[in-house]
Amino acid sequence: NPLAQASAAFIPVGRLTHRGAPVTVRCLMPPVPAPPANGKRAPVILVSGTSAEAGKSTFASKLIKALAKTGKRVGAVKATGTGGCLDTREYLAAGATAAFDQVDGGLPTTYTAPAVYAEAAAAPFGLCDAAGVDIIVAELGGDVIWANNATLLAGAEGTTGEVMGRVAAIFLIANDSLAALGAHRWLEGVMGEERTARLLVHVCCPFRNHTGALRRSETLGLP
Repeated sequence: NPLAQASAAFIPVGRLTHRGAPVTVRCLMPPVPAPPANGKRAPVILVSGTSAEAGKSTFASKLIKALAKTGKRVGAVKATGTGGCLDTREYLAAGATAAFDQVDGGLPTTYTAPAVYAEAAAAPFGLCDAAGVDIIVAELGGDVIWANNATLLAGAEGTTGEVMGRVAAIFLIANDSLAALGAHRWLEGVMGEERTARLLVHVCCPFRNHTGALRRSETLGLP
C-alpha cells in the first residue's frame, strides 16, 4: 500500500501514566454533571439499523430537525461506534441544542468489553440533561448486534438500565424486509417480546424502493 509506506514511522516506547495509573481517554474527561435539581431526565428516541450506511444518520438528522421546528430543545447522542465527531456536527447543523458522543463519555470506541461500555453508557445522555434538553435523539452505530448495542438494548449492566428506562421508541432502519424480520426476531431475544412490540418502529432505508419494501414487509407479517 503506497499510502501506508508513506506514513510517518513511529516506535512505541510504552504507555503514558499518571500517579502510577495508565492515562486513558476516560480519565481525561471532566465528571458528568449531576442530574438537574428538578430530577428531569429527557426521554430518548433511539435510531438503529440493520447495517452500517443504512441511513441512520440521515434519519436521525431529519428527526432532530422536525423536533426542533416544534420548539423543542433537542439533544443528540452518537451512543455507540467509534468516534462520532462528523455525526455530532451533522446533528448540530440539523438543529440540535447539544450533541455528544461516546468519546464525551470517555470511550474512544464502544468496541470494548461489555462491562467497560456499560459503566460509561449513560454519560453522554447525562451531558444532554445538563444542557437542559427536552428530548434526546440517539443513534446506535453500525448494526444492532455489534459495538455493544446489544449491551445497551438489554439494559442489564452498569448504567444501561438508566438509559433504557427512558427510551420512548426505537426506530429500526432496514436495508430490506428480510433484514428487518431477522433484526426484529433478534431484538425480541435481547429485549423481550413485550418491550420489542411496544418500542420498535420499522423504517425503510431512505435509499430503497419504499413501496416495494412495504409490500414485502406486509407479506412477511412485519408490524
